[in-house]
Amino acid sequence: MRKAGWVFPILVFFQFSNIFGKQNLPVKCGTPFILSGAKHSLARPIMDRYSDTRHFRIWYSLARPNRPDTTDINPQNGIPDYVDKVKDIFEYCYSMIINTFGYLPPIPDSSCEIGRRNVGGDDRIDVYIMELYGSYYGETVPDENLYNDPTKAPGYIIIDNDYMGYGYDDRPIDALKVTAAHEFFHLAQFAYDYTEDIWWMEATAVFMEEQLYPYVNDYIAYIGDFLAHPEIPLNYANTSDNRIYGTSLFPIFLSRRFGWAIVKSIWEYCARPGFYSMSAIRRVIEEKGSNFRDEFGIFSLWNLFTGSRADTSKYYPDGHLYPLVSITDTMHLSAGETTKTGTLNFGISTKYILLPSLFMPGNISSLSYSFTTGDDGWFFAAVGFSPPNTDWKDTSCTDTNGTIEHSYSYSDIIFVGANSENGGNFFLNIIPGKAVTITDSIRPPYPNPVSGDTVWFPIYMSDDGDVCVAIYTQGGNLIKEESRSLKKGPHYSKDNALKLTLENRKNKYFSNNIYIYVVKTPKNGSIGKLAIIR
Repeated sequence: MRKAGWVFPILVFFQFSNIFGKQNLPVKCGTPFILSGAKHSLARPIMDRYSDTRHFRIWYSLARPNRPDTTDINPQNGIPDYVDKVKDIFEYCYSMIINTFGYLPPIPDSSCEIGRRNVGGDDRIDVYIMELYGSYYGETVPDENLYNDPTKAPGYIIIDNDYMGYGYDDRPIDALKVTAAHEFFHLAQFAYDYTEDIWWMEATAVFMEEQLYPYVNDYIAYIGDFLAHPEIPLNYANTSDNRIYGTSLFPIFLSRRFGWAIVKSIWEYCARPGFYSMSAIRRVIEEKGSNFRDEFGIFSLWNLFTGSRADTSKYYPDGHLYPLVSITDTMHLSAGETTKTGTLNFGISTKYILLPSLFMPGNISSLSYSFTTGDDGWFFAAVGFSPPNTDWKDTSCTDTNGTIEHSYSYSDIIFVGANSENGGNFFLNIIPGKAVTITDSIRPPYPNPVSGDTVWFPIYMSDDGDVCVAIYTQGGNLIKEESRSLKKGPHYSKDNALKLTLENRKNKYFSNNIYIYVVKTPKNGSIGKLAIIR
């Protein structure tokens, strides 16, 4: 019997079950189908050949359809090279997960009751190579649970025989590697609690892929299903879609916040009576000196910094490869909309509200905001995003009330409401600052110092007009001058800022030195230094 907390109400299942649309990716793992009871069989595959390592017995067949590539060159030992590769990869996974990271080793099948004991011939871990037809990468199947502890079980692993048809036709061994890490970690999980919540089992199995083989990045293909629906609870599990694998973003987040060992600590709590995934996560975060409300809120905030908004040094290292999180609502401040109601029907989910610059008055000095709610577990924040391709920094306020200064400078302002308990309503109120007369604004050029041959001058134009940029030597000699007409509005990004190629009048690039720049608009001017260091 699975632990409380895994099964969502029937209404929730029907509400979310068809939300993801057609799946174009192969299912990563068949284990959720087995553990949920959708697929169950204690009959192991029948293979006529095997090859042993210290910890594994790799079963294979030379008969179709399960036959792997029979090439036997490296090494030439009478065993297909693919089988040798499987042996090496699984031993590496064992070494890293058990010996280096310190997880419990899988329970040997010699612990089973008579009749199921040592089904594979001895207590090595049995891995079966089969043709899976691109349907799923692999699966880990539990044997009967232990007589003296029904939450623990030994098991065996099934993997594909060539990984053709998984999007890895030119590098099938990469698919094999992440599958081995994923499925072997399931066996390690079975030593803690094989009745654990399926979402957490899959989230951390995918997380383990990234720990062992970070260059493969198979998990990135599954992040989109998670970020596309932030209103769905983090711990919602539906075995018919791929969103469950995208929840790996949460243990990745936790490991960035607290170190990789936090995932192991959570699994150690999962093995204790009365704990399941969410209660274990809450307890371990508290032991780290924080609380789940804040950490889930910060996680929701991090999820804004993906795709074109990514900051890989501060948030997710692969964040630039993730899609943008789905924005669930929009405000139109220019049309007088200053309040918005946000609703989350379930907890451990997030609501994002976008205020784009297009819907903001262009002449207000600041925006003050406030969130109000009568429900528990809310974390609120507001983030101002600078125009793309600029060096200007984003700003964020993680409080119920706050002010975003110079709001006209941002391309988007996004408000975040994350609920870690049972969902509910919140009310967002925005108070625009006073209207100001915005004159032409000239910001420092970027990059500065310059390592290439191009520099951008960000400018805000209060009206249409001509802009002149001149470059002088430190001795006052003019070596470059250029004029351009700019429309009213911000010109901050590399797409529309004033771009200057650092060539002199003789079409020769500037040499390394310190230069003086002068920028003039109809209503303003600026002088500064520009360094060229190549």
